[in-house]
Amino acid sequence: MIYSITPKGLMVLRSSALWGLSQQLREMLAYCDPAMRIEQARQSFPPNSLQMALFALLQLELIDGPPVDAPAGKLKWHRTAA
Repeated sequence: MIYSITPKGLMVLRSSALWGLSQQLREMLAYCDPAMRIEQARQSFPPNSLQMALFALLQLELIDGPPVDAPAGKLKWHRTAA
């Protein structure tokens, strides 16, 4: 599985908006620039942290890749069409 940064994610990564993310999300976003295999991330992140970071970045549309289940105990939400 490959996760890659989106144009929106690249703008966040290259701007001061990056500091609005947690350290974990900043690190994961940087890993995805330009693309990251899930196997690479598993070497640096515990499984639960990896799942939470990927889920959050996907929901924020900062990365593209295969869907990730919501972390245990978290509600799933779906974007609605504007």
